[in-house]
Amino acid sequence: MRSLFAYAARKYDKNTQAVLPVTTDHGRSKWRLDQSCHAIENTQLFCTCTSVNYNLADRTSIADDAFGSEIHAGQTTRRGDYLKTYHYRLVQIQAMKKDILSAEADISVNFRESLTSRRDNGSTPEINDWGVNSEYGVLRDVLLGSAECFRWMGEENLQFSSICRASDRDGLKFDHSVAMRQHAELVSAYESAGVTVHTLQPDDNTPYQAFSRDSNVMTPFGAVVCQMANPRRRGEYAAVLRFYLSMGIPIYDMVSAGNFEGGDFNLIEPGAVLIGYTGHRTEERAAKQVGGWMEMEGWEVKYAPIDEFYVHIDLMVCMVAEKCAAVCLDTTPDDVLDWLRARNIEMIPVSFRDTMALACNVVALGNDRVVSTAAAKDLNTKLRAMGFEVFDPDMSMYTDAGGGVHCMAQPIRRDRV
Repeated sequence: MRSLFAYAARKYDKNTQAVLPVTTDHGRSKWRLDQSCHAIENTQLFCTCTSVNYNLADRTSIADDAFGSEIHAGQTTRRGDYLKTYHYRLVQIQAMKKDILSAEADISVNFRESLTSRRDNGSTPEINDWGVNSEYGVLRDVLLGSAECFRWMGEENLQFSSICRASDRDGLKFDHSVAMRQHAELVSAYESAGVTVHTLQPDDNTPYQAFSRDSNVMTPFGAVVCQMANPRRRGEYAAVLRFYLSMGIPIYDMVSAGNFEGGDFNLIEPGAVLIGYTGHRTEERAAKQVGGWMEMEGWEVKYAPIDEFYVHIDLMVCMVAEKCAAVCLDTTPDDVLDWLRARNIEMIPVSFRDTMALACNVVALGNDRVVSTAAAKDLNTKLRAMGFEVFDPDMSMYTDAGGGVHCMAQPIRRDRV
């Protein structure tokens, strides 16, 4: 069973108190429409958009005869404790059928558009209530994964993360109770900064959904659903897709060209995005697909091929404020550094050692506020000396698993800058 949107059409006769529920044979499927109605004029069609279920195998209909040629005046049926009378002329029923088929076609188009709002020729309109056009506008809403099902994936993830391999070599151990406490501290930090926290539904099959940025990215035009490299993580798309649809947040598009993960999509400033790829977690082909979409929207795209040892570009470059970024100068490609300088981006240097401990992997909250971690002591000191307010919870259960606070957060609404 799937949840879709359909129109529920109702005919109400104010003289006979009769209600006619209608369903439409739509190819091999039947739309089972909501039974409620409202009193309206006896020749007027009432349509309401409602969430319904359909099943391709379900051939039943509560009112098939309504669209047939045999409509009998005075036919009655029992609905609950009320006697309802059908008394409609065939011409009225045929008119209703035409209106319903037209409405259903409109809904079918709208549903497809809800999964892909991107326009092929660019000029996709920006969404109003959600979305981001930078990494540093004031953060209003953030999407996090759940800590409930989080665990270290061990052998299932070692080939996909140099950080996980280091933790494994060092004999580090996972403690779920600590992970739960640390996640709660992160949520508290966001809420104390006035950010509304949304959490993906937990799923035992996707423990790394805690790193909610990997499976999707947010743009000014809607969300992009990514394609994960690790087969054990590919199911993460389902939770984010359900979340965005349930919230009415448009899906800009879904990556189909190959592996692409959200940590390689970095909005440097409005109109400019940095897209990394290692050929592993994110592949060049998929990076160019996403980059091509943004270029069609008029954005400048800087591609950054990096060694797979560094996992994602957000390990080494993260914006902390307008025209200011935390950057590992030792690992970031020279052409990327030149591109940032050309845009007058001030770079706060982070050492290689701290970078591999995910010190660069921070989240800007806007208004000179940053979420960092307790382990990023040197960067936190520099940020505070520059006048930033720094939230720095201990996140070791997550950083030792290969992701920092930037990996754990998908901003879904920021003030436009």
